[in-house]
Amino acid sequence: MTDSHKEAFDRRARNYLQLDARLAAHTRFFAAAALTNSVLAELCAHRARWMWISQTTLGTLSTLGGMLETLNLRRADSLDPRADSGASLDASWVEMEQAYVESVLCGWARSCAPRYNRLIAELDRLLLAVANGLLPPRCSPNVRRYEQVLRSVTRVAGRCPRFAICADRISIGKALIQEARRRQPT
Repeated sequence: MTDSHKEAFDRRARNYLQLDARLAAHTRFFAAAALTNSVLAELCAHRARWMWISQTTLGTLSTLGGMLETLNLRRADSLDPRADSGASLDASWVEMEQAYVESVLCGWARSCAPRYNRLIAELDRLLLAVANGLLPPRCSPNVRRYEQVLRSVTRVAGRCPRFAICADRISIGKALIQEARRRQPT
């Protein structure tokens, strides 16, 4: 099962990289989404993954990722590159996506509180592990990039971000986009 989750995250990362190649002049949202999915794919393949995140939570993230991919692809198709670009587009994209995540999480909390609570606890543990440099494989450039972003968000907030807090997820998304913009060749 973990292999199918890894394949889904890898496929999604490739799709987002293709969108980033086409739309990088307007938004780096897709570079951030590609990095997130790449890190999740690497996590699926790591033998010590169970220390931070369960198979069930990976499946839930894969499901949520599929929902977001559908939403993001639909919005990308309607993007007007002549009118939309830059930091305001990036911010609106992150805020739109995280508002959707928030509605999904609220529904999951109502329909199955124990499973929701486990999901949040595991994702918070994972965020803390990444922010503190505890997540192997440390040699992975993607994990190192994600770690640097989470450390930056943690420093600014004065605490590690929490997955259940929409504003924290938005801060992570915006920081990932800033990191992608800094890496973008001029």
